[in-house]
Amino acid sequence: MSLCRVISTAKVPDYEAITVPLLLIAGSDDKTAPMEGCEEIVRRYGTSKALKCLKVLDGVGHWHCIEAGAVVAKHIKDFVLDESVLNSY
Repeated sequence: MSLCRVISTAKVPDYEAITVPLLLIAGSDDKTAPMEGCEEIVRRYGTSKALKCLKVLDGVGHWHCIEAGAVVAKHIKDFVLDESVLNSY
């Protein structure tokens, strides 16, 4: 109940002010965090287009690491080793 209260009263972050690289991994079948919200976060995020990425896992719900752990690991590895991400620091 406490977690639900925190979520329901949370303020939307100032995404435009965030300028670090972003990898957002979403499940196509996620009913808890709908795709529209994920797309909105990526769209509003302050980082340049080259440094933000949305990866959608087909047939995966909310538990990405359990449902598709190897795919999640590969996306993270590829993102952090990407030259443009590495050079942004």
